[in-house]
Amino acid sequence: MLVFLLILLGLLSVLFYYQTLSLFLLLLGYLVIVFTKLTKKELGVLLLFAGVFIIINYNFYKENEVSDSYYYEVHEVKEKYLIVSQNDNYYLLNYEDIEINRLDIIFSVANKESIKGTYNEFYNYLNKQRVYSRLDSNEFEVVKDGNNLFELVKIKLLEGRNKESVSYLNLILFNKKETFNKTLFTNFSLLSCSHLLVVSGFHLSLLFKVIDKILIKFRIEKGNLLVSSILVSIYLAMLNFSVSSFRAFLYHIFKRFNKKIDFELSNQELLGAIGVTFLFINPGYIFNYSFLYSFLFAYAVEIIVNLTKYQVKGNKGFELAFNMFLISIPIILLNSYELNVLTLIVIILISKPIGYLFIFSFITLFLSKFDLIYRLIMNVFNNLVNLIESKSVYLVFGKPSLIFLIGYFLILIFYLISKESKNKLNEYKYLICLAFLLIIQYSLPCLNSNERVTFLNVGQGDCVVLFIPRSKQAVLIDVGGSKYSDIATSKIIPYLKSKGVNVIDKVIITHDDFDHSGSLPSLISNFKVKEVINDSMIERVKIGNKKFSNLNINDKRDNDGSIVLYGEYLGLNFLFTGDISVPIEERLISEYNLEVDILKVSHHGSKNSTSEVFLREIEPSLAIISSGVNNYGHPSKEVLDRLRQNNIPYLRTDINNHIFISESIFTKFYLEYFK
Repeated sequence: MLVFLLILLGLLSVLFYYQTLSLFLLLLGYLVIVFTKLTKKELGVLLLFAGVFIIINYNFYKENEVSDSYYYEVHEVKEKYLIVSQNDNYYLLNYEDIEINRLDIIFSVANKESIKGTYNEFYNYLNKQRVYSRLDSNEFEVVKDGNNLFELVKIKLLEGRNKESVSYLNLILFNKKETFNKTLFTNFSLLSCSHLLVVSGFHLSLLFKVIDKILIKFRIEKGNLLVSSILVSIYLAMLNFSVSSFRAFLYHIFKRFNKKIDFELSNQELLGAIGVTFLFINPGYIFNYSFLYSFLFAYAVEIIVNLTKYQVKGNKGFELAFNMFLISIPIILLNSYELNVLTLIVIILISKPIGYLFIFSFITLFLSKFDLIYRLIMNVFNNLVNLIESKSVYLVFGKPSLIFLIGYFLILIFYLISKESKNKLNEYKYLICLAFLLIIQYSLPCLNSNERVTFLNVGQGDCVVLFIPRSKQAVLIDVGGSKYSDIATSKIIPYLKSKGVNVIDKVIITHDDFDHSGSLPSLISNFKVKEVINDSMIERVKIGNKKFSNLNINDKRDNDGSIVLYGEYLGLNFLFTGDISVPIEERLISEYNLEVDILKVSHHGSKNSTSEVFLREIEPSLAIISSGVNNYGHPSKEVLDRLRQNNIPYLRTDINNHIFISESIFTKFYLEYFK
């Protein structure tokens, strides 16, 4: 009964973010089971240490308790925004150029407003984190420093160090990305190896081994698990008990206790129980990539080791790494839609050096005289990773379907079973099946003969994607632009890769406004672009095997100088109008007999475009408005009223997200969008 109460209190304390308290209550619950095997001295040390932690945390949280409606606690710190909490409600708060830390208490008189109503991937992410409202002002005051005892110790240890050393130490030991280490982390992400930099079971196992060896050297053999657990838990407190590290710590501790007391729980059952507990505490973890990677890989290792009786050494270690890579492929594709052909080699070559760097980082943290050597080693390592990444070859597979995922994991299961029976012939058969499945996934765009068009949600701007049939290529009309984020790397490139596109055949810039062309430099730097067309004098543009005519030939690059493309695609007549105004529209309908199925509404729905006469003349079947948050009132009430009065259905990227149009044998065209 006592054990049950301790564990229940531990879980509840996690729920209310008393992480350190919860850790010791949970551990204490398990230790009560074996307290008879501990000496009175060891049990006394444990209880004293746990008691001190409880008192520290109780006082800290009591002092920082948020009660006034204008006070908020900082729950999460990102590069340009905060997630703050008040009475278990979470809010988005933008901020700039201010030093702020997790658990700080801030004062703000900002109003709370809902972030629902407009679709955006970022807001979708926030909803998964239980953030449904935002504070409408970025003005606030930090009234109480939230740094706890462990954060203050960390600050003290890093104080007075070289900035480059501090940056590397923060990355390797504390999972914190900064200016100096951002390139290293980015390259690891591109190589699909960023999990090696996130403190998890791999790192904590090493740390436990090193601590155990030190204790044995000093002839501290009794109670070494207790001492090492206390030391590692202090480190976890400095990490704010991140999901992957906390999972690894609990698993390592309970696994060792399990062996010691013969509790008859398998490693898989133990890991599963910890995973279910995490989800019980916060179901939102199911959307957390750190949680998914951490538990999937840990569970997979246990299953593979159990099936194949691996000893993780030599060739067997290589086999384990290879099988782990096979398991990780679907998650990598779901996350980045591409595979780096060097990923497996990099994981095998860099895993051990990362382990050594992790331990050496600890030595440098406590002994600053190693700073220079540490910095030199990290710079050499950084340059090596840069070199490997620069030689990398990326294969864009696109977003895998549910059918692919089911088929892949079924074949993988049979492959692992064949390894247990040591049937080499079946192993090779299943590996060939996995390779064949991946080839099909990679080739899907080349097998698709349908023409498709997407009006991409890039906020306040334009970007249209026309997919070229039977290829992994696309043509873009405008590329959007934002002063606050890189639209190319955050929106356009991920979307293209999700559809299996690896080459942009053409980028057509209708005119030079930033919201149509601002992302072009970044797009060219980060993706293969064959040709850029930004000449308003061009007469025709070839898209696949179709030709579009420019109806607004001129020598200007302003709004009324926009390239206006008219042509047939997927059996429909499209009119892409850039940002032209009413006078240009009047000239178009006077010079051309336009039959329009899909109209890209000019100038994001400005009241100075899309006139009543223009709409009656072209009679489109569907109008698309590309817009986002803006100060211009786009789309205007006048344009929306004109569309309704003429019975023209319309969709908006700010509400309906990406608007996808493809061929259909049942209707005039197939339409897919956010509802």
